[in-house]
Amino acid sequence: MSKILIVDDEDGIRDLIGGILGDEGYETLTAHNSDRCFETLESEAVSLIILDIWLQGSAMDGLEILEKAKQDYPFIPIIMISGHGTIETAVSAIKQGAYDFIEKPFKADRLLVMVKRAIEAAALERENANFKPLSLDIFIQAGLIDEENALSMRRLANSDTHIKIDCNDPGKAKLLEILLRIEAGTNHDRIIAHEDFEASGEITTLTDPFQPQTNASLDEDFLSLGLREAREAFERHYLTAQIERFEGNISKTANFVGMERSALHRKLKSLNEAEVIDFEPEKAQSSTAK
Repeated sequence: MSKILIVDDEDGIRDLIGGILGDEGYETLTAHNSDRCFETLESEAVSLIILDIWLQGSAMDGLEILEKAKQDYPFIPIIMISGHGTIETAVSAIKQGAYDFIEKPFKADRLLVMVKRAIEAAALERENANFKPLSLDIFIQAGLIDEENALSMRRLANSDTHIKIDCNDPGKAKLLEILLRIEAGTNHDRIIAHEDFEASGEITTLTDPFQPQTNASLDEDFLSLGLREAREAFERHYLTAQIERFEGNISKTANFVGMERSALHRKLKSLNEAEVIDFEPEKAQSSTAK
């Protein structure tokens, strides 16, 4: 069942909301200030945050927590609550990324409907994000192409010149052709792989833009692989790179790539990367301290 984090400075409100949600089978976590809120987000796979706008004794108020949480955990929906809210406050919260706003006191039925819809909407958003089209941004994030080379590729794709791909590895050449065609959109006929190059007019040659340190992982001839095998080869490298980027923190990695924590575990195991996910620094340290 989904875990819901309740952030409110009043014990009675936390207990009330926790009781309502608990009766419906939800698992609840609580925090009374911003520090405790982000500690919980760091260590738990939270599906939804119910966040009070006014928090006494907290380093950050609700709107500040909302802003930071949407940056660090973009796929976690946030419902704002307040007993002193105004239309302007509600509008501001929605603009900053809150899923919805509810005033205290509220009816239990309304809260439950809102919670159910928020979790369902977030799940759909994550699912759609998992099927986002191939793009240069994915290769930048995975450390396969640096930003300078990616910018050059984008400029080429959106120029009027014909582009010749000069890459000795046929698998990488085909991958570059696909990336350029995606970037060029409807104007993709100017992009011709090196083996069948024929063009008139201005010609610009694109040489291998892949990072030297990652070339070894792309040495497989992707043209010799089936679609499933080629996709798995890339997913393996991409997810491993993201885990290294977040220093083994699976929760942060899952939120960044837009997957449920448990789904990321299953994906990594299916890609034969189970050994990568057994160590999470913050949990290992706390276990050692006990």
